[in-house]
Amino acid sequence: MNRHRITRFVTGSVQDEIWSEIPSLLTPLQNKLRGLADLLSTGRCWLLDFQVDRAIDVLQRVAGDHYWMALDAHDPQWLERRYGALNSALRLDELT
Repeated sequence: MNRHRITRFVTGSVQDEIWSEIPSLLTPLQNKLRGLADLLSTGRCWLLDFQVDRAIDVLQRVAGDHYWMALDAHDPQWLERRYGALNSALRLDELT
């Protein structure tokens, strides 16, 4: 799919905000992954910080909604085709 056709539905300021957050998210996310490994091995609890919460809540959900709408505008049947391909690949019809 042509990236330009999708990004034109997402404002430049939203794209800039995403790219400005990426560097500040990578290191904390790496630390969280280390914490997850520690949690799995020791059972020690750890909490999410503001940046991770914001990335999930705002950048992923809001920007994701914009991209989802752009995909639907570009190709209204894209999801149905993907689901159909997954259904066929997993042979889900045989289970019913």
